[in-house]
Amino acid sequence: QFSSTDLQAVQYSIVAGNTANSFIIDSAGVVRSQITLDRESIPSYRLVVQASYYTGYSTNISLAITVLDVNDNSPIFFSPYFTITVAEDVSTSIPLYHFNISDADLGTNGQVSTFLILDVIAAKYFSVNVNGYLSLSLSLYGAAAFSSIKFDLYVFDSGLPKLYSKTTVNMVVMAANHPPVFSQSNYQVDLSIPVLIKVPIFTVQAVDRDAGTNGQIHYSLVAGNGTGTFAVILNTGNLVVINNYNLTGAYQLTVLARDGGGKTAMAAVIVTAKPCGFTNLAFHPQQLFTTVTENNVVNISLLVQLSLFSFGRPGVFVYYLPFQNPCFVVDSSSGNLSALCSFDREQQSQYMLPVQVKELADSSRLAQADVLVSIGDLNDNAPQFTNAPYVAYVLKTIPTGFAVLQINATDSDAGTNAPYVAYVLKTIPTG
Repeated sequence: QFSSTDLQAVQYSIVAGNTANSFIIDSAGVVRSQITLDRESIPSYRLVVQASYYTGYSTNISLAITVLDVNDNSPIFFSPYFTITVAEDVSTSIPLYHFNISDADLGTNGQVSTFLILDVIAAKYFSVNVNGYLSLSLSLYGAAAFSSIKFDLYVFDSGLPKLYSKTTVNMVVMAANHPPVFSQSNYQVDLSIPVLIKVPIFTVQAVDRDAGTNGQIHYSLVAGNGTGTFAVILNTGNLVVINNYNLTGAYQLTVLARDGGGKTAMAAVIVTAKPCGFTNLAFHPQQLFTTVTENNVVNISLLVQLSLFSFGRPGVFVYYLPFQNPCFVVDSSSGNLSALCSFDREQQSQYMLPVQVKELADSSRLAQADVLVSIGDLNDNAPQFTNAPYVAYVLKTIPTGFAVLQINATDSDAGTNAPYVAYVLKTIPTG
């Protein structure tokens, strides 16, 4: 407030610094605000107030006004939505993310007091400290019941009354890659020779508890196969003979299992090859060929009936499949081979099944027949366009008969079911 000895003769006015006409001064020299002041917009003013006397004399004075802060601004996340990816095996001592918070207020009013997660499951595993660092409260390794979880995160300031805002957090848990595991570290395989090329003699398998690519296992031979006698099928772990020249004695092979994430395991396979006479026990013929039609809905269908010839002495014989296949079964007494599945030729067109028989009283008396099962085709697949949709741009001046586009369709069926594909133009109504 300003005063003069002669109030009637003095007039007051604000002549400078009155941004946005925020203040007025009355005839008594009292300065008042005439708008609601916002410290975050204009934190201070420096007014120049003039007192004028009727004689024409005047004087100026500078008036500094500081706008005090009140808690009228909420703390703010810089984004309304966060997606954060963490590994399943991440340590609880490592911060996962830092939330930056802005608050336009000053001092205590602009300081964060707490972060709050209301979701019960999320609050069990995650917490955010007063500095905005997100961390694990409980390890996710092998215990998390979710691959992702979405929750609201609240932040409160320290002012009175407390103001808050929220954001949505989507935590994506990336599964850790566990190594594959063999059921045992050493396998023993007794191999009776002669043996057929590329027919499985043993299956070595590892298990991997991971899902997706990390759980896919590929097999390879990494040691003991210097003669190139054996090979292991990449996806199945089936061990086969690929070179039976001078096949005899013991072979110590090392099989490597590698998952899609690069983790590995190894197992030893000791193969002992011994000659076995087939002169006193034999199938006739030793190789059989049969066909079953795909999509056959019959539960069990007889494929082949094996004929066994025993020379020298009779006996009780047991038939079996040395390598189990869920789609086939052999009757242990009769040797009849049957199918259990409905086959899809487009998925697999042939199956090679070794069938063995041995005498119960003398296991050295054994024989093997190989059955090649071919899957007959049905016309169960429509032709499909490749690289569709097709788009062509043509000039309106091109002549009749000018080739503007090459399209192509294929049919995954075989034989007469897909000799060629015919093309017909159809007009699609519009509107």
